[in-house]
Amino acid sequence: MFVLVFVLSQTGAAYTLTSTSGIWTSTDGGSNINGLNTNHVSWGDSTGYGQSGLIFSGVGSTSFTIGQQISLGTLTHENFPIRNAANGANLKITLKFTDPAISSIDLNYNLVIDETTNQDKCSDCSPKYTPCYSPPYHAPCSSDSMPCPDKVSWSNQQPTQSFSISGTCYTLYIDGFKDGSGNVVNQFITQERCSNPATLYGHIGLSTTAVSTTTPSVCEGASSATFTATSVSCDSATYKWYKNESTTALANGAKYSGATTSTLVINNLAQSDSGTYKAV
Repeated sequence: MFVLVFVLSQTGAAYTLTSTSGIWTSTDGGSNINGLNTNHVSWGDSTGYGQSGLIFSGVGSTSFTIGQQISLGTLTHENFPIRNAANGANLKITLKFTDPAISSIDLNYNLVIDETTNQDKCSDCSPKYTPCYSPPYHAPCSSDSMPCPDKVSWSNQQPTQSFSISGTCYTLYIDGFKDGSGNVVNQFITQERCSNPATLYGHIGLSTTAVSTTTPSVCEGASSATFTATSVSCDSATYKWYKNESTTALANGAKYSGATTSTLVINNLAQSDSGTYKAV
């Protein structure tokens, strides 16, 4: 038995974002929607505390390398008791670059809001909705009579859009929010009757992904193995395939076909074909 493995390579070049910004383009449900196509959207029928909503505040100039985790801005969930709540919203993040000198990029992400019923108190909350009140949230968030908090998360951390830098296809991946221990997680708990801010983190990485159309382990004597790299909306993406740590791209011939396309086929498999294959 031998194993064929696919990985994606990255570059160490440094780049600079001029700024990030974001607007909320739609909501999933909810009534009395206000602020669509701005950075502050709100919804619902107030029960005395105002509407619930979402705010995104971007960041200024930021230097980064491909794969480096960076702050994208602050996301605030205004979590107040309402009727007819939204279950989520679409956030369009715009990236503006200083280096490389490319046009601004718009990318879309879906935020999901897991609404609780507002009928329980903190001591009755399910573990998945804890902590229920945690400093530095302001009063009246400190009372055990407070309803259970809500939870927000991302349904897609990779958008359908991407962009080209020097002929290579990249996109912005949402990594998530930092928890109290400094770990980045895909969700955060938002207290009731409070505005809940959290810093949003992400990284720019290669937008091509790959899966094998064969099983991960391929027995010697099988006729071929196929790997496919799928580019996401980047017309200028180019493909080169490499084996192991070689810096020489694979070429079409008796052994390989599709070496300059998104699909690499390894023909007449032998033990010598065992290795790690990557596409850039």
